[in-house]
Amino acid sequence: MARRVEDEVPGNFRIVDAKLFYATLLPVDNALVDDATTRFLNNKGLRELQAFPQQGLEVNMYSPYVNISNKISRLLGNLKPHSHWITRPNNHPKSLDEDSSVLRPDVACALGDMTAFFAALDVLESLTSRDKGLHPSFLAQAQKLGTIVANFAEGQDEYYRSSPNPDPNKQNNDPITHQVAELRGHIDSLKNLHGSGSSEGEIGEHLHDRLQEVLTKGKSLLEKIDENIKRSPPNDPTQELQTCTRDAVRYLYQSLPVVKYYGLSIGGLRPIGVRTGLNRIKDLERIATLWWLRIVVPVEMKPTFNPKSVQVGSAQLLRYMRLVLRNQLDRRFVFGILICGHFMRVFFCDRSGLLTTTEWIDLHNSNDTKTFVHVTLAFSSLDVFKLGWDETMKLRLQSVSSPSTLDFKYSTDPSVRLENYGSSSYETQWAIFVPDAKESKTGKWYVTVRALSLSEAEVMAGRATLVWMVKELNEDWHTVKEDGSGVVMVLKSAWNRADALFPTEKELLGEAPLEHVVDVQCSVPVGMKTLQTSDDQQSPAIRGTILGNEGMWEKGLGLETARQKGKRKASIGDSEEVGDVSSHRTLAQRRDGTQSTLISRVLTRTVMRTYGWPIKYFKDRVELVTTLRDNVIGLQSLYYQRGVAHRDASTGNVIISAVDGEVANTQGVLIDLDHAKVTTARCQRDADMEGFGPFRLSLKTLFKSFQDPDLASKLWRRCQGDASRAMILVQLSASHVKALLTPTKIDNSKWDDIQKELRSILSLSPLDLDFDIESHFSEGMNWPPSWMSSEPRRNTGVKTGTPPFMSYEVLVPHHYPLSYPSLRTDLVDSRPVHGAIHDIESLYWIFLYLCLTRAGPGGKRRVEFDEDPTVFDMDDPVTKLHTIVWRLFDNPKHEHIAMNKRNLFVDPASLENFLIPAMHPYFGPLHQLLIDWWSLLRSSYEVYDDIEQGLIHMKVIKLLDNAIEDLKKRQVDELDGDEVKLWAKAELERRQADLERYRRFPYSYDSSLAPQTIVEISSLAASPKAAPGVRVPASKVTPSSPGSPTPSGRPMKRRHLGSGGASESSQLDGLGGM
Repeated sequence: MARRVEDEVPGNFRIVDAKLFYATLLPVDNALVDDATTRFLNNKGLRELQAFPQQGLEVNMYSPYVNISNKISRLLGNLKPHSHWITRPNNHPKSLDEDSSVLRPDVACALGDMTAFFAALDVLESLTSRDKGLHPSFLAQAQKLGTIVANFAEGQDEYYRSSPNPDPNKQNNDPITHQVAELRGHIDSLKNLHGSGSSEGEIGEHLHDRLQEVLTKGKSLLEKIDENIKRSPPNDPTQELQTCTRDAVRYLYQSLPVVKYYGLSIGGLRPIGVRTGLNRIKDLERIATLWWLRIVVPVEMKPTFNPKSVQVGSAQLLRYMRLVLRNQLDRRFVFGILICGHFMRVFFCDRSGLLTTTEWIDLHNSNDTKTFVHVTLAFSSLDVFKLGWDETMKLRLQSVSSPSTLDFKYSTDPSVRLENYGSSSYETQWAIFVPDAKESKTGKWYVTVRALSLSEAEVMAGRATLVWMVKELNEDWHTVKEDGSGVVMVLKSAWNRADALFPTEKELLGEAPLEHVVDVQCSVPVGMKTLQTSDDQQSPAIRGTILGNEGMWEKGLGLETARQKGKRKASIGDSEEVGDVSSHRTLAQRRDGTQSTLISRVLTRTVMRTYGWPIKYFKDRVELVTTLRDNVIGLQSLYYQRGVAHRDASTGNVIISAVDGEVANTQGVLIDLDHAKVTTARCQRDADMEGFGPFRLSLKTLFKSFQDPDLASKLWRRCQGDASRAMILVQLSASHVKALLTPTKIDNSKWDDIQKELRSILSLSPLDLDFDIESHFSEGMNWPPSWMSSEPRRNTGVKTGTPPFMSYEVLVPHHYPLSYPSLRTDLVDSRPVHGAIHDIESLYWIFLYLCLTRAGPGGKRRVEFDEDPTVFDMDDPVTKLHTIVWRLFDNPKHEHIAMNKRNLFVDPASLENFLIPAMHPYFGPLHQLLIDWWSLLRSSYEVYDDIEQGLIHMKVIKLLDNAIEDLKKRQVDELDGDEVKLWAKAELERRQADLERYRRFPYSYDSSLAPQTIVEISSLAASPKAAPGVRVPASKVTPSSPGSPTPSGRPMKRRHLGSGGASESSQLDGLGGM
């Protein structure tokens, strides 16, 4: 997690004037703040602040800060706080997911109204004060006790109305609301009596009767509340708060002198002393469990104010903020508080990065007291939607809902309980709103069946993509629509770029469906963008008008830098070189790459009518190769029919989709266009193309041995009449057969070999021999998109995609080592434009990766990845396999991945001699395809001009078609052993169970009936609870994009050869020396 913070924050961190920060992001009525500040100061609040922090250990800071903050929260007047401040120094917050981090914030502001708890505490503290003047009279005690009980009972009534087992008597015969109204009536009578001007002694007779009525009715209400609590589920965080508050009020009842005087008791509980009651209430506060789901604001504390404390504390705070985002899927942004010594600072994080104030709040300075009160009141009472919760998402109450009547509430609703969530974040269900159009108030609500990918929920600067399987809700909000088509709908929520230069997926795809490409029904921005952009200053933004100044972040906040105001205004760039930090992290976005530029984002919801399983879940080899072939067709459809380059082919974006619900009859589909780019420009035939006669004459002049008119004709068409390009092709052919004496002189004695090689280059293999290139390019639509007419900086050097599957040319960026790079037409200053061949190369790396890491159908992972290499020897097969995967795919230093791919390009024999022998025998029938595909890519890169760009898809499709035909002809899948066939069968059963669960929703699906399948912890396609080799129900297998393409359960990285130094990529002997 620390590394992810360092990936995301640098370049996306801004500091801003404190007044603007608080006014924009934490708006609280100034009169309320003034009143609360005055009352706080009058109650010796400044003295408490100036005594903070106490000298000694950090842990001694927690409780005093909590007590001060809760005291301020009780100064809201008529407003009711929705949260309280809490510390759990010895226990980390709980999470729905067992694999959630065990990090523990020092203090937190957490959802839950504990007003009655703290009010009871106040009464007893006043009674134990040394100042007798602060001791409340019997009359005041009764008034306060009655008010506390009435307020608590009202909250309880709201809470228990949502109970899955409501008490029928509560709403019919003796409702709590009626009893509360009676109690308030008695309290008002008591107030009126006290306000008559008579002393307590003079009205003792009347006072006695009214006090008796208030205390008796309060006792009756508490006993009613006790009945409700006994029916509630144990171990629920909200219920724990209710119980804690109930017990505090009971202790208050037991210890108040006025109650003892009248001889009243609750449930036979004996009276206790005031100080005993006070101590018991204080002990109660330490019992309630803290959950990440309930945290409003995490707090990190350090006892001293110095550069090291600020750096370490800020870095730790951001990890807490990430965990809030991870656990609260309906959270748009999050705040955090850092306290170092007696200095406090507030942080804010949306998906555009991190924001903080230029000034610290000095808790010892009376001039800053009002600001401290402002911040505390804001976090305790501001509308939860202003604190980051999403008003377009509601939680399905799974413990209350029935299949025929679905119920939803905001997760912040006081009545929501833990049992309303699912067994994990993946199983928790939501209602999610998708508007009809941008800024529209009308739209459709969808209910999630289960999550498919939540791995990016915690992203602080990036898309933070979440994906669910969904069904549309009817207008009654309680039932789902069933269209009978069998189509599985998927909803993706992502923080996409807000500026107009970046279209949505629907805008990229258009209305007509494309072959083997995701079918997007709609893609619509929801709510406000994160910050205003230069092209739109009118639309509201989450940050308002805040831009701020650039802040420096290196493993935390620098104290000196933080004290200074930045000199350079934040800029909102539109360069493609600045992309997202997610599973698609790029060199430009990493701490060792180019600094990022602040990006405005807007939450965008995309609804798709395409569903499937990641390519690693292939059922057999034919399906694997067919899926790859179909995805090349998908890339081709996008490229030619929409002018779109995908730029992010990965193991999660290349899926296997059932045709008409038949899990054994599948097709490959390309999904996720979040990183795609589009152009309307096309390459075209050279208008000044030289005629064949002059061209042939030029060839004869350059090469006297060139006499073959048919070869000359093919060369003329291939080079569009450009004699200089033809000359380079001849020289390239000569270099291949070692007939090039000098850079410009060839060995004529080898002319036959040169012509043979030239024919091979011009043959368009593996396309059919009768393929007519002239006829093909006579159609304008067959010319590929042109990226060169766009602004070069927006199309070159772009580091976009999933690094393990990206081409060397995109990772570096620089072209592969070529004899004649001038043949290529996609280079700008030796930097390639990300185009068709790079996307196809990504598919190749996916193919190679699967052959190295899988053992057969259904995502079966090789057992070698459960072993730790015990010898530092490349002759050891386990060490060799781990090293190969590490070097080509899993090394976090992407430049090393790039260099190893480059070396495979230079030394293709390493593929056959080093990589292929390390593959599982299951992939033996695919070895030749791996060799041929890599050879095709290498030869295409050498001559990658507009013509080759226009042919590359067809060439690879033909190659894969031939391979599929050969696999079927040889019946390789039919000849597999019994164990492999069982894996394939289990995969089909898993798919069927997956679709059946969706079909049955919202009716329950018995996951115990689902087939058991082995999943791996590293893949987000697995249940978040799964561990390596652990069997989990297929219903919990999540077919989604993996966050890391290699098993996280593999041995320590230090065991891999060359993993520790920059010399790693220079140690190669082929790939064998990696």
